Amino acid sequence: MSHSFSSVKDVWMSYNNLSSAQGKVVLLAVVICIISKIWKARNVRRFEDKNIIWSSLINEVKIEVAFSGNNTPKVGSNSIMDFKLLNYFNIKVHPPNEVYVKEFLWHPPILQWIKCNTDGAASGIPLRAACGGIFRDHVGNHKGKFSKFTGAGSSLVEELYGAMLTVEIAK
Repeated sequence: MSHSFSSVKDVWMSYNNLSSAQGKVVLLAVVICIISKIWKARNVRRFEDKNIIWSSLINEVKIEVAFSGNNTPKVGSNSIMDFKLLNYFNIKVHPPNEVYVKEFLWHPPILQWIKCNTDGAASGIPLRAACGGIFRDHVGNHKGKFSKFTGAGSSLVEELYGAMLTVEIAK
């Protein structure tokens, strides 16, 4: 890996440019391990009056970072920057979980009626929540839709909020 850092700002910019949670864990582990090893070297030099072999400390950092990166439950991505970082420390990329698609059949409403299908969801830290719905007639023609970012809330609250918005829009 040929990237060098000249400031803390460079490290944080790289951290923000990483697209995977696994890559971010690894970069954070690198920073923590380096600080720890510098502190260890300082204390050994000061209190034991011994010189530290820096190459052994660098190997310790690589081993500890590889352990952190390989044992994190976080997933990697297909980003080249993430791949280079993980590859440098001999870390296996944790692929994201397979996308599970559940097929369902839409049942139209009775003649001359309009049906609204709604959904609400909440995810992430900080929690982000939203709801939405789509209106269709008995033939399946699109008659309208809505979506609303509500901020923070649980999935159940968002489902209920979506149902309440459906009633308000239908009036």
